[in-house]
Amino acid sequence: MVNQDFAVSYKTKRGDFPKKWKDLNFENHKLRLFQEQIEGWVIKVAKEIKDKEIGHADFAVLAILLSYFENIAKFKVGFNKVGMSGDYFRKGLKMVFPKLKKGQKNKIHDLFYSQTRSGLYHVGLTGPKVELDCSINAPFVFKNKRLIICPEKMIPEIQKHFDKYCQDLRDPKNRTLRVNFEKRLKFVWGVKLKN
Repeated sequence: MVNQDFAVSYKTKRGDFPKKWKDLNFENHKLRLFQEQIEGWVIKVAKEIKDKEIGHADFAVLAILLSYFENIAKFKVGFNKVGMSGDYFRKGLKMVFPKLKKGQKNKIHDLFYSQTRSGLYHVGLTGPKVELDCSINAPFVFKNKRLIICPEKMIPEIQKHFDKYCQDLRDPKNRTLRVNFEKRLKFVWGVKLKN
C-alpha cells in the first residue's frame, strides 16, 4: 500500500492525486506536480540558501542548480531511457544559455559538464579550471581558459527558462512538447507504457 502522506513536492502529498495515470489531468496534476518539484526542490532551495547568506554556500547552490540542465533537456525531447547524461546536460545548458560565442561554446559546455557537474556530483569538488566568483557581470564567463561561475546569477536565468517551458506546456497547441513531457514523466514516475 502506498503511503498517501508521502510528500511528492514541497506543497503536495501523494494522496492529493488520483492513483492511476489515466485519471491524472495534464495541467492540474502532471504539470502542476512537475512545476512544484522543480521550483520547490531546485530553484527555491537555491534561492533560500543565497537569501540566508550561508557562508561558502556557492558550491552547494551550484550543485543544486546543475541538476536542472540534463533534466529539462530530457523532458523537452521525451527521453525515456537511462544514460546520455553528458549529451543532455549540454543540450539543457544550450537551452538556458543559447547566446554563447561560437568559438567558446564547446569549451564552456565541456567545462560545465566535466569539471563542474561531474566534479561536484562525483567527488564534491569542481575541477581546477573552474572558479566561483560573483564579481562577474554574468552567470558565467570563459576567461584565460577557465570557467568562472556565479551561481546566484544562474538562478534567475533558470527560473526564466523554466517559467517559459511551463507556459509552453500549458498551450494545447504545443502537442509535440506535451507528448514528450508525458513520455519522460511516465519514465521518471515508472508508469508502464500500457497505462
